[in-house]
Amino acid sequence: MRPQGINGRIRRRMPWMLLLLIVLLAFFLRWGVWMKNLTDFTLKGDALNYHIMAHQIVEDGVYGYALGRKSGEPNAYVTPGYPLFLSAVYAVVEDPYRQISVVRGIQVLVGSLTCVLAYLVVHRLLRRNDVALLTAFFVAIYPPYVQSAIQLLTEVLALATLLLYGWLAVVAFETRKAAHHFAAGVALALHVLVRPVLLPVAILPFLFALRSEAWRGRWREWATAGAWTAFGFVLLMLPCGCAMPSFSIR
Repeated sequence: MRPQGINGRIRRRMPWMLLLLIVLLAFFLRWGVWMKNLTDFTLKGDALNYHIMAHQIVEDGVYGYALGRKSGEPNAYVTPGYPLFLSAVYAVVEDPYRQISVVRGIQVLVGSLTCVLAYLVVHRLLRRNDVALLTAFFVAIYPPYVQSAIQLLTEVLALATLLLYGWLAVVAFETRKAAHHFAAGVALALHVLVRPVLLPVAILPFLFALRSEAWRGRWREWATAGAWTAFGFVLLMLPCGCAMPSFSIR
């Protein structure tokens, strides 16, 4: 009985051990790209614009986006998620070169841990370790995901927050708890504040729930779930939407 017990524990822990290896693979791939570009601080396009914008927030107290320069006045051309993330780092780290390095380091870690979120979403949906691990593996090695870790762009945080929303939404539909739907709404708001273009995919967990046996025909409960998700979403989005167009502390 004892050997069988040990073998059983090993089988139960095996998916998590494999997931840990995938996360380590993701980390070393991203770390390798970071080390290869360790002294390359060239910024252009949106990365340069975000960089300048974050400096304007920290140095001038003005939230505004412009092309290749400080805007000089508040505007709401871009959502605040990524600029505020950069400005939080820049407020703590003063050296301009170290600022970029710290942002890259954080994104390497976030990008690596995103594999865990990918696993959790797929495993919750399909209850299959093999497909969930394969999904996490593809997130770990997909070249654009690896390369994006060193770019001052929204991709890393956008993928992480989108998968966080997906996981919380699936958990919420399983538990039927208002608090979980509310948390999913907050996670969705975080994603939209970083990258709003994928907002339409927010409906996918609701459509998936309607096709499941447990939720089929339960329109009232389904609508209540949507209301709690919307409440969490609006609670975070509304203050940001009202404040950003005129944000200035000068």
